[in-house]
Amino acid sequence: MQCNSIERLGDTRIQVVLPDREASFRLSGNVTLEHIASTLSEISKRYFDRPVAVYVTLKRPDC
Repeated sequence: MQCNSIERLGDTRIQVVLPDREASFRLSGNVTLEHIASTLSEISKRYFDRPVAVYVTLKRPDC
């Protein structure tokens, strides 16, 4: 599964970079760290490759 990258400034998202692809997942603006951890756990169940990088971008309150 490959998702399109989200490029809008201020979006809350998780971006997973795998050796052969990237995937981005949008999250709600008021996400908690518990929800981020849960989402990362679900993502790890979908992919068998080890990620090269995982980026978590949190929406700034003024955006």
